[in-house]
Amino acid sequence: MTNGAEHEVHLELLVGRMVVDEHGKRLGRIEEVVADVEDGLCRVQEFHLGARALGERLASTLGGIFSHEQRQKSPRQIVSWADLDLSDPRHPVLKTSHTGRRSREDATASSRDANRD
Repeated sequence: MTNGAEHEVHLELLVGRMVVDEHGKRLGRIEEVVADVEDGLCRVQEFHLGARALGERLASTLGGIFSHEQRQKSPRQIVSWADLDLSDPRHPVLKTSHTGRRSREDATASSRDANRD
């Protein structure tokens, strides 16, 4: 996985790593990576953090062990590739306090608002 021409990062080093903000506050572990393949290259678009993302990942693998209600209790945080400092893949840091980080509910609301225009 590459970030432009800057550097390559191995996903196996990222999944499960705790993401912190620039002040050291823990935001959640990377549980899911969303990527597109473009011109033969895998380009990561976003990372899903936290307990909800883990529950959804496990539910898809293990079936109905985790109820929908249990997964809905905690927000799944989404961080774009561009907003994550991966200069040290073992210690990912959110570059900005809130920009680029959103809950799934925020993303759905933004999509609905865009469709109204």
